[in-house]
Amino acid sequence: MKPASCPENAEFSTCGPSCRPTCKDPYPAPCSGSCVKGCFCKSGFVEDTDGRCVRMTDCSKKCLLPGEEFQECGSTCPDTCENRGRPPPGSCPYRCNRGCFCKKGLYRTKSGQCVPLKDCDRQRHFTTKSKPITKRENTDALAVTVPDDCHGCPNREECEAYCKSFGDFIGLCTGADRLHCRCA
Repeated sequence: MKPASCPENAEFSTCGPSCRPTCKDPYPAPCSGSCVKGCFCKSGFVEDTDGRCVRMTDCSKKCLLPGEEFQECGSTCPDTCENRGRPPPGSCPYRCNRGCFCKKGLYRTKSGQCVPLKDCDRQRHFTTKSKPITKRENTDALAVTVPDDCHGCPNREECEAYCKSFGDFIGLCTGADRLHCRCA
């Protein structure tokens, strides 16, 4: 059933792509799903975050977080604290992603911030009763107790654990001897 009308800069198709071009991803990879009926942006237009069909030049280029910059052709595998700038081989197809990315030398944290690599290793504050966190959640078996060098902090609640060495691509601290503390 054809809709009465499609929104501005859109047209109806009985077999359109299930992966639509958007401001963030104007050239999506071919979708494995079957075609779908509906309204699709006309040639030269992409969907914005509100679902309207706009020209690429009308897509927002403003980044809101500190350390971010807008890129017309950013990596499909941007640098994160998890991949430490080394994504697994073969995991990143060569495609452009348009949008906000961390500036060169900064890495995206799980919470979305852009930080220098040295800050990727910083862990949350803990008390002497809690265990330091490894980079991956739910790894209690590999977590260790408070390292001895944390006992030198005047207020142990402000002691921060950080890992000096993480296993390649697994994101876990590679041993209790690698976990160190510094006073916050």
